[in-house]
Amino acid sequence: MRDFLDFSDAMTERITNGYPLSILPLGGVREIGKNCFVVEYGDEMIVVDAGVNFPSDDMFGVDVIIPNFEYLLERSERLKGIIITHGHEDHIGALPYFLRSIHSEIYTTDLTAGLIRNKLTEDEAKKNASFHIIKAGDDFHLGDCFDISTVQLNHSIPAGFGLRIKTPGGTIVISGDFKLDQTPMNNEYTDIRRFAKWGEEGVDIFVLDVTNVFKRGFTPSERRIGVTFEYIFERTHGRIFIALFSSHFHRLQQAIDVANGFSRRIAILGRSMIEGVATARELGYLNVPDGMLIDSEEIDSYKDNEILVFATGSQGEPLSALTRMASSEHTVSIRDGDTVIISANPIPGNEASVGRVINRLSELGARVIDSKIEEVHVSGHGAREEIKILYNIVQPRYIMPFHGETRQFREFYEMMLKMGHASSHVLLTEIGDRVQLQGDEIAIQKAVTGGERLVRGDVVENRWTKLANERWKLATGGVLIATIHYNRRKHDVAKIELISRGLVAGENWDYLFERAQTSLIDSLRTVEETDYVNFANLKERAEQKLSRIILRHTGLRPLIIVNVYEV
Repeated sequence: MRDFLDFSDAMTERITNGYPLSILPLGGVREIGKNCFVVEYGDEMIVVDAGVNFPSDDMFGVDVIIPNFEYLLERSERLKGIIITHGHEDHIGALPYFLRSIHSEIYTTDLTAGLIRNKLTEDEAKKNASFHIIKAGDDFHLGDCFDISTVQLNHSIPAGFGLRIKTPGGTIVISGDFKLDQTPMNNEYTDIRRFAKWGEEGVDIFVLDVTNVFKRGFTPSERRIGVTFEYIFERTHGRIFIALFSSHFHRLQQAIDVANGFSRRIAILGRSMIEGVATARELGYLNVPDGMLIDSEEIDSYKDNEILVFATGSQGEPLSALTRMASSEHTVSIRDGDTVIISANPIPGNEASVGRVINRLSELGARVIDSKIEEVHVSGHGAREEIKILYNIVQPRYIMPFHGETRQFREFYEMMLKMGHASSHVLLTEIGDRVQLQGDEIAIQKAVTGGERLVRGDVVENRWTKLANERWKLATGGVLIATIHYNRRKHDVAKIELISRGLVAGENWDYLFERAQTSLIDSLRTVEETDYVNFANLKERAEQKLSRIILRHTGLRPLIIVNVYEV
């Protein structure tokens, strides 16, 4: 059996004539996050979702990671619209950056549109976004080639949907982020009847959420969290803090309902959560009794057993409310007797950050409850049996997983083989791979290279390697700045000044300074006549010499900056 990672090599049939239907992932495959798909037919294209991913611990200074939109920007005249399936950051977070450069019609639900508008703070982005409000179950057209149908989903945020895209060249169904919760909040069931109808009418490519393919059975119902909250509230006499995703309105509603039963007032910390709650209340997705919300400045005016605080920071984000409280850098302080509920599991890569926050909260005297202690979190994605059920309902010709890393893709591939699916019909893509379908012929071809862009503040970096190397050196070895005053007439070093930050301190610096200065002067006095005419050569030689000296005496590789001045 051909290894699944080499599968694209087996799909080399040529698309010979006419218009192929294609789907191109700019994110969301071989990763969890940054979801973005481009669907093309003829000279028209649409985009489904535009999300972000979050940096790992070694990506110093990076705020978020967004898809590489160059492919879209170069073909902007062909874009007929963007469809956003739901309001999570990994599906909407990149829109503000995309809309800086292009105008687009955005099709989504009222709640998702409200959350997007909260993010569009720049005038240009606001000007470039035209919203068309739809709801799950709606049908509409985009351009001349795309007939769109939507389907209601159950997920960890209201007002989400999956969709079918029909074109003259074939039909694509995108499941969206889903679970098959049989006791859902707001009675938002995944509409398996509509999925079944699509399957009966014929689906060529089914793009399926495989996040929880390793989890056996079914994902528990969201309603179980409300039961756990009630259990915790009943046994807690101090203040309660709940950290969760700001858009997890189902869970917020359950906590609000329980808090109301125990006569607790609610304060909200974190700009994104404050804005999200306001938007959800305005649109009717969140019910907060009058007089229940208070400002954070009012917390100390109530008894401890009368307070519930919602806070951002369930992933240990450095600037979030929970992290700042754990570091005693917030106006609201954590104190002995407080209970902190972390109602989310760490996203892969965030485990260490969350662990540090939990330890700091514990040091401050808080009782910390996470999903290892009580059932305070359930996934919004379907487990293995739910994935099988939805696949069997749709019965596509080709199946294409998304919302999973390589290990999820491999497990899904093996599961499909066990279910009798032909290996050649499991489409395992990477970012930038274009899947082209024409009749009975299908091919996977690389269309885009460089699958991500890194955002620092308002700056989007296209090239990261050199900057990443510099930041790694700063973080792990500090910086050494050498200023060399060189007498060109005498071919000699007049003076050397060394300044370090984050390298060594105290007596160690005195010793290192002396050794480095002496060795560098001796080294530069032996330069050839052609070298001292060219200061660039002097700088390079000085950097190499300092690097060797520092490494030999400290074992560190700092960022070294050399400036040469003529005297």
